[in-house]
Amino acid sequence: MQYLLTVFLPAALIFCTFRLGGVLWGFVTLALYLVIYSFVKLPDLIMIQGAKAYAKNPEKGLARMERALRTKRLRVDYILYYGFVCLKAGKLEDAQRVLDAAAHKKMTPEQSCRSAVNRALLVWKQGDLPQAISILEAQLKMGKDAAVYGTLGQLLILNGQLQRAMEVNQEAYAFDKYDESIVDNLALNYRLSGDLDSSYNLYKELTGKKLGVPVPYYNCGETLYAMGRKEEAVEKMERALCYPFSALAVVSKAEVEARIAEIEAEIEKNS
Repeated sequence: MQYLLTVFLPAALIFCTFRLGGVLWGFVTLALYLVIYSFVKLPDLIMIQGAKAYAKNPEKGLARMERALRTKRLRVDYILYYGFVCLKAGKLEDAQRVLDAAAHKKMTPEQSCRSAVNRALLVWKQGDLPQAISILEAQLKMGKDAAVYGTLGQLLILNGQLQRAMEVNQEAYAFDKYDESIVDNLALNYRLSGDLDSSYNLYKELTGKKLGVPVPYYNCGETLYAMGRKEEAVEKMERALCYPFSALAVVSKAEVEARIAEIEAEIEKNS
């Protein structure tokens, strides 16, 4: 339907104008269409530019995303994305404002899931972990979704609800065993429950890939440490330091560096 309205019908109108009204009116119609199309698509284009800029210059990228939001014509998908980027950057007040803007939009079931995940992450970072879990538990009852599973599994572990976390993480793994967050959650859950072999087997496969995020490497290192493989633990944790730590990471770069130093001191002491 969107293709019909934005491409086929305008193209047919422009063609007919050229045929019936002549070259002049054809070009006038074409120019008018391009102006209207540019006006409608401008917020999306600014958002895309912001997303590209964010990787090299976060402040510049966020400024462009804000400019796109202020047009009042930004699609809900992009509003949700902007809210998530604010969360990753640790800008909670901005995230609150952006997610509130999205809340008044009509959403598809998929968009509602993304909104719930963002809202839960915001509530967690604001200090209300139980409420964040409640948001995701309610969303999960409305339908299975990998992002909901991944975030809920992580927050349940953080809240010390290991039995419920195991239920969710095993169910999530059956739903999507290729989702990196889900695999990380289940592997961590196994370690915290004392099943080191199951934890390591999952981490061995997971960290054999290029993940681009630090936490699974750190968690794998902790599993190796618990197995008595301290040198390998340090190697895995050092890999975590190769990737950027966002405000949503459950462990900071400084904490990983401190843990590496602690394990290295143990190794030196026992050598």
